[in-house]
Amino acid sequence: MKNREIVTPVSSDQAAPFQWLLSRLRIREIATDTGWAAIGQVLALTGNVALVKVFVARLGPAGYGDLSIAVSISAAFSLFIYGPLGNSALRYSSQYGVRNQSHLAPIVLWSFHRSLLIVTGILTVICVLAGNLFNTAWGSLLAASVIFAQASGLCAGISSICNGRQEHIKVALFRGIDPWARFIMALLLLRFLQAEKAPLTVLIGFCAANVVIVLIIMRSSGIPLT
Repeated sequence: MKNREIVTPVSSDQAAPFQWLLSRLRIREIATDTGWAAIGQVLALTGNVALVKVFVARLGPAGYGDLSIAVSISAAFSLFIYGPLGNSALRYSSQYGVRNQSHLAPIVLWSFHRSLLIVTGILTVICVLAGNLFNTAWGSLLAASVIFAQASGLCAGISSICNGRQEHIKVALFRGIDPWARFIMALLLLRFLQAEKAPLTVLIGFCAANVVIVLIIMRSSGIPLT
């Protein structure tokens, strides 16, 4: 007869200390994530306030109005195209994480964005040509807003992947740094480029800041760039 392994049941009194320890660790983890998320929100709020205060003064009401319209167009692209892509990236990241294949999520996201780069390029060329044809600065501004939409969408998608990897502190910090990076980059470009194209210059600075943030997030999270 085979020897059967006798399993001694653990009483509730014996399990209570372990459950208490696990609950304390869980509460500490939640408190840490919440605290860093609050810091990120405060940084984002102050950064956005600084953006409005400084660029209203630098661009004037008309220039800032043009910039706001261009950013709103980018937000529309993000809402209908890049937002769903970010949600898909979060879902794929969670699924691949369960299968120990989390490295595949950024590859899927980048394949989507690489396909959309063709559409972005075509729309950019059309906007620039239309601006030259009708002799308006709105062509270049719309082209920059299309590029900014994809840069913002890629940044949001990478952040979703990091969220799926449970890297909440990193995501909170980068979301807080994002408006400050756009603020600093746009101010630097305004200092060195033409003042009469100020709204376009600011939007180009926003694009550059988002690209830098994406590269930093990917580098720090070990996400391949190809």
